[in-house]
Amino acid sequence: MNSTIMKKSIFYILLLLVAHNLSALDVNVSSYGATGNGVTDDRKAIQDAIDAVHKAGGGTVNIGAGTFRLGKQADDDVEQVVCLAIYSDITIKGAGRNNTILKLIDNIGDFTAVISPKPSWLVIDNFSLLDLTIDENSADVTLTETQLWEKGFRNVVRFYKGNNLKVENCLFTNTKGVWVLVFSGVIDGVIVNNNIFNNIGGGDNYWDHSTIYTDGKNCTIT
Repeated sequence: MNSTIMKKSIFYILLLLVAHNLSALDVNVSSYGATGNGVTDDRKAIQDAIDAVHKAGGGTVNIGAGTFRLGKQADDDVEQVVCLAIYSDITIKGAGRNNTILKLIDNIGDFTAVISPKPSWLVIDNFSLLDLTIDENSADVTLTETQLWEKGFRNVVRFYKGNNLKVENCLFTNTKGVWVLVFSGVIDGVIVNNNIFNNIGGGDNYWDHSTIYTDGKNCTIT
């Protein structure tokens, strides 16, 4: 390859990188109607922000200070009931785990995960969850063991396929079910760093209260 072709190749590569960075969307969920007032169900507003970033090709969803209540998506498929559906190339970022709280609504009923791709086997690459608290509000939820097994394992964050996944500086609290963070299946490259797990599991009908479940490759947990 002569020097002129090489220079042109480098130029076009740099141009593509700049274009990619410029195309990354940076939004705040308040722009989509989220209130963070601790009362209103903000699920749809936050999902709308996630969907907008996904359609733009990736970027950051900023969730400011406040308590954001989360319901669940309406779905007849009991194996795919989530609160927030996620995609590749997205960062969900709070204002600090003492400031940004995602709290499930009271008596939410059956669900499979709070945050998960949908369908669950969708490949998720380059996803980060940072600087917030997820409160499953499990004191208001009681399932029999049969219901828990048949109608959802109740993971908090779940990935079955993906690369370069990060969960950092978060607090997970008041969680019942099976596993909090799940990186299981075709997974390569996980960073779980500086998180707090509080009040996980409890009750005769809740079993295997693991904070982190993974059989992925190249996982760093600190």
